[in-house]
Amino acid sequence: MSHNTEVGELLASVRKHFTDINRDPDLNDDDKKRLKEFYLEELIAPKARTRCARAMRVACETSVSLQKTRSPKAVKQTCPWQ
Repeated sequence: MSHNTEVGELLASVRKHFTDINRDPDLNDDDKKRLKEFYLEELIAPKARTRCARAMRVACETSVSLQKTRSPKAVKQTCPWQ
């Protein structure tokens, strides 16, 4: 799945959940704000960090495979996953 597709799906999910929060008549404005902050910090941020780390690892591995013919020692200093 491409990065753009993943981001689009994530944004659609956030919009849907925020719409549901905004429509809830039992929540006041402060509750809605706190719930959205919790949602972003506890549910979305970990997913984003995981996806970012995966993308960084793939980019690093690609870079490493290109550099190995040059200097293996330099690769260790360049990439934290090596």
